[in-house]
Amino acid sequence: MKRIKKCLAGIASVLLLTSCTSKATYEGFVFPDQGGSTMTPVEEYKRTLELEDVCTEEPTLSTYSSDDGLCVIEKKEHYYAVTLDLEKGDHYKAGAAYAEAILKTSSDFAENFEPYLFENITMAFSEVNEESYKSLTERVTALKDSLEEEYRLEVEGFADSISGGVHGYEKDGIISYEEALTLQMVPDALRGTSCSAVSLDGSRTVSGKRISARILEWLTGSSDQLCEIQTVMRYKNGDRSITTVSALGLMDAITGFSDSGVLAGILDVGGTNECEYTHEGKTCYTFALRHALENSATARELAEYMLAGSDKFTFCHNIYVTDENDAFCVENSANEIVGKARIRTKDTPLRPDYDTVPDGAFFVVNCYVAEGSPDRSAFASRNLIRWRKMTEWFGGDEKFTPGSFRSRLASETKECYDRNLDVEGADADAFHVLTLDYSTGEVDVSFYRPDDEAGIPEYIKIAKIKR
Repeated sequence: MKRIKKCLAGIASVLLLTSCTSKATYEGFVFPDQGGSTMTPVEEYKRTLELEDVCTEEPTLSTYSSDDGLCVIEKKEHYYAVTLDLEKGDHYKAGAAYAEAILKTSSDFAENFEPYLFENITMAFSEVNEESYKSLTERVTALKDSLEEEYRLEVEGFADSISGGVHGYEKDGIISYEEALTLQMVPDALRGTSCSAVSLDGSRTVSGKRISARILEWLTGSSDQLCEIQTVMRYKNGDRSITTVSALGLMDAITGFSDSGVLAGILDVGGTNECEYTHEGKTCYTFALRHALENSATARELAEYMLAGSDKFTFCHNIYVTDENDAFCVENSANEIVGKARIRTKDTPLRPDYDTVPDGAFFVVNCYVAEGSPDRSAFASRNLIRWRKMTEWFGGDEKFTPGSFRSRLASETKECYDRNLDVEGADADAFHVLTLDYSTGEVDVSFYRPDDEAGIPEYIKIAKIKR
């Protein structure tokens, strides 16, 4: 500040001396061309959308089935609808049937998934060589063996079938056995990316019933190749039937919901670079979440199951879970350096740097926000900005319809956050955005469309829970 004052004083002295000797004039002075401004008014980042309350279903373009009929895949315009029949009880055959149906459906499946897989491997290891491949093989094999028997059999059946007996890690356009195991365990063996979630209770909706959203910002691959194989997968298994939303070939739970309306999703929590990775004595939280969805009657029951296993998981994470009556976040710390494992509710006191959540709302981001949690997230600034944005969007006492709720999530374009902080992905740049309206039971999803320049989310009805 002193330096600025000295400069201003110097300029004033020059002007004063000049005015004493001659009359100041701009005659003959040519202003240099300074070009246009690169700044964009903040209002241009905001938009008002009017998305419909009721979404339409996509027709089936073609259907493929495994020879034994255990897996049926319907190709839609923007996604694949998969049904896997587990009621016959042979989980190995079900996994093999899934791989067989994929090879019939998507001839370029390996071309889409293998580059994506190697991009994740490269990010996880400082140097990719035979030694790191050996380490990764040990990692995914141990995690596979840690799974419940039915999940392990499904994964083995899938890997055996999709690989055709090919082994090892090699960029050759073929999904090998080890690569097939790894693609099932990217969040558990490698890492995930940033996400967020919002739930509004009945006091904040026109219907008087809860509405929830889960926003997945997943790595789509350098060529957006994963966007070509977005998938809604129905596990047909009696009263354990569930639906997951992820990518073709995956059998864990990244986003999923039960027939009774328990909705859950995983969110990465950074900061684990301070903790040495270990798979010994650990298991996959994504498959644990699938188990919880298949066996939990309420959101509270699912949250307690996931919390009980926090010390058995490889990475720290959040589990967002809602049902018609509640919304929770399982701050599932696998290491106390990152935070304390707990279930955060709407009444849990928050860290002082996080704003109080508006009445009737519940938020989740990529860090632990309960009081006393240290901020060791790799997404520290992003989390704080997105939390404040959601507080702004859902502040006050406005009541939302499904359409206005989805519109508010996409009320600012991605460029609004392009300050080296890719923050809120609730527009068409998110891998998927899922909403569940508990007044109708309708589940709608907007899938990422790389060719959509307008960035307007297009929601598709994918299911309806039991009412």
